[in-house]
Amino acid sequence: MLLVTENTDADINAGNEEIEGLEQPKFGEERTDMIGKAASSFGGVYDIASACQKVYGFDEYIDWAQTINSGASIAFLKKFLNPKLIPSEKPLNGLLEPLKLKDAKVKLIVWSLGQTMSYYKGYCKSLRAANSSKKKISEAAKLEMFRAHVHSQKPDWQPEDFYRRAVLKSFYYPQEGSYRSRSGHKFEAMVRQGLYHLRTKHNWNISYTNKEKSVEVNGGNFGIDVLVDNGVNCLLLNLKTTSSSSSDYSYHYSRDIGPASLILSEELGNLDLTNAGIFAGLNWNPAAFSNSVTPYFLPDYFSIKKEKDRLAAIIHLLATCESMAIFKPDDYNPDDYLPSKAPEKSK
Repeated sequence: MLLVTENTDADINAGNEEIEGLEQPKFGEERTDMIGKAASSFGGVYDIASACQKVYGFDEYIDWAQTINSGASIAFLKKFLNPKLIPSEKPLNGLLEPLKLKDAKVKLIVWSLGQTMSYYKGYCKSLRAANSSKKKISEAAKLEMFRAHVHSQKPDWQPEDFYRRAVLKSFYYPQEGSYRSRSGHKFEAMVRQGLYHLRTKHNWNISYTNKEKSVEVNGGNFGIDVLVDNGVNCLLLNLKTTSSSSSDYSYHYSRDIGPASLILSEELGNLDLTNAGIFAGLNWNPAAFSNSVTPYFLPDYFSIKKEKDRLAAIIHLLATCESMAIFKPDDYNPDDYLPSKAPEKSK
């Protein structure tokens, strides 16, 4: 019988102290707490994995990671992936949303080996391409082949790298990536919903892309989150969430500001606005901008509690930005796009 124990944030974040040899990411206090809870939520899944490993002779987690007995490893993985083995606490993503149990178990295996899910998915894609028989490969078999592949690279693994607390602590980075990805997708969806509203409710003659598009500007390739088109003109729209503009990734995101016609961002953070022409800001001090930048502000955005009012605020911001002028109908009235009620005051 498997013993599944309940874990707490203290398991990985007691006093927020450093683990020797493991650099801890540095985020804002609220965000660090959120990501810490997300990482901690994998404790029960780790306990299931550890218990299953012992059934097949792997006394320590590293014994499984370094094994040459693929049969025992696959047997462990099949047992571990059994949907009837449920942890006491639901594993969460970086926004503290529940994950599907199978996805969480796969993430635990991949992340505990120090790898990313994108690397694992790329590896699985290469397996499918090389599979001439076209026979379906089980998840357990794919994970075992991936483990063996990673182990063949001779990583400098130490037993303490796989201790429960160290594994969960190492999940800070992938969970922070999950946080950025999910929050970014939500923000993009709201902006596209705003564009859809302008097109259908206010008769703006526009179309727009539903996913990021790569564009070439002055010989360089840049990622554009939304491309808006009216058949004559194009608007290159880049979106920045609080997590991307304020984190260690800000340089990467600043790079795409140059070719964008409009940047809509939740926060200024560390973004380099040297090349920005039109900037729609949701939460800063106007003094942060140079004379070369034309900012449009909605400083109370984060005090708006209801999502429908946040959407209305974004629609208003899009409709009033100068760079959107080429898309506006002749009977355009900016008051048409005001939120349904004044934002609530911050407490």
